[in-house]
Amino acid sequence: MHAKVDGAGAGVFAWASALKSGEWDKLPPYMQKLFRTRGLGRGLGCRSPRMGQRVYERLIPEDIRNMGVPAVLEYIKGKDFSHFKSVAKYRWKGKEPGNQVLEAASKNRSRGSRNMTSAEWAAAESANQASAFKIRVGMLLKSLLKVAAIEAIVAGLENSFHWKRGRKSGEQAVMDAGKSTVSAAFIGFVTMAVLQGLVMARPSLGRAFVRARTPLNVIGVGLILIGAAVRLIKATQHDHKNWPTTPAFPTPTSRPMENNVSQIGRDRALALAKALHMHLQSFSSLIPTLPTLRKSIGVLGAFAETKRP
Repeated sequence: MHAKVDGAGAGVFAWASALKSGEWDKLPPYMQKLFRTRGLGRGLGCRSPRMGQRVYERLIPEDIRNMGVPAVLEYIKGKDFSHFKSVAKYRWKGKEPGNQVLEAASKNRSRGSRNMTSAEWAAAESANQASAFKIRVGMLLKSLLKVAAIEAIVAGLENSFHWKRGRKSGEQAVMDAGKSTVSAAFIGFVTMAVLQGLVMARPSLGRAFVRARTPLNVIGVGLILIGAAVRLIKATQHDHKNWPTTPAFPTPTSRPMENNVSQIGRDRALALAKALHMHLQSFSSLIPTLPTLRKSIGVLGAFAETKRP
């Protein structure tokens, strides 16, 4: 159950961390210049910033824009800004966003000054949809690797504790860690696919998710840490049959046993704090964009040091 919570949390975190603001005003100057100058014939100068924005928003799907500049560059790679009405014949249509479509450069240049046919326009749009699908899948797969890495750390640590306490053999611990990683990765992938589907169906949701990407990151990391903490605490607990017991009616001779039980509890808490700090340090390297989490890990490490006997 907790592996599923971790998988969902990791899915939310990995997907939200891939979001970027795709607004025109947030683009670097060289990207704005690209959409103001591409696809213009000689003597047409460049588009106004407002016209460049219209071309950008017309040619690039919104969810691709919200993946950041690398995704946009990947989407337009190897393509020309082709015109339905040829600029050679209709120069005044060179700047119009509605007269343009992204098309493979080889096809556009082999056409020369001829106008595009409706079939050629449809073929270009279909190719663009395929490019967008490839980028979306690539983003999900990269995010899936993050989910798997996060779960592998938690599951490996959890099952190592079970193995050390004799609850599982080494082979069984490795197998269970692998199963847990696969299960969490599947849950994470489904979570990300649902979020991506919502963004594609309702672009307004995509804009809302971009604005809320920091809270989404916090929610995702919170689910990861809560699920991991519960699993690790359970894994580090001793079995009841091995716990020290105290007499029902304390006697003077039972006082050392009570002190011993108290010391065992303190040692267990200290060992858990140290283990969490050590393994969460490696986890925090996956998410350098979250200083709050890194600070909390540092506090955990400080606690472990100050409580050292």
